[in-house]
Amino acid sequence: MSRRLLPLVVLGALLAPVPARAQGRGQVDFCLASVSGVNFGEFSGEAVKSTGSIRILCSGRGTRNPFTISLSEGSSGDYSRRLMRSGTSSIGYNLYLDLQRTLVWGNGRRRTGVFEGSLDFFLLNSDLQLIEIYGQLFDQAAPPPGTYSDTIQVEVDF
Repeated sequence: MSRRLLPLVVLGALLAPVPARAQGRGQVDFCLASVSGVNFGEFSGEAVKSTGSIRILCSGRGTRNPFTISLSEGSSGDYSRRLMRSGTSSIGYNLYLDLQRTLVWGNGRRRTGVFEGSLDFFLLNSDLQLIEIYGQLFDQAAPPPGTYSDTIQVEVDF
């Protein structure tokens, strides 16, 4: 099994090669992964929903090559309420696996889930996966103006 950590800046993006080896019916030779961060825009104190995405482009052979994606807690150290910070101020938010925002995207422990997918190499021996990240700011008092951000580690396991 191969692992690769990628930072997910809630308001940023990244492109990184991911060396890969899968334990499935085939073989994963190489992957590129990129993250489009979740951008909530301006916040007035009412709940805000937004999305980001993770793109994985891999080359290899065969079908049903499993992979998982887990996310860290970020600066809060707590999956139940992640925090974006600007100086000493913070805004509570979370990231979810589902559109309804009921299953917190984490590491599979402490009431969180991980994304589980499968790479199938047919045409040109490549597979592109686009995985949505569902984010939500919680109802809370509007914080002082500023640029609020958090960095989440994205772990892709093949």
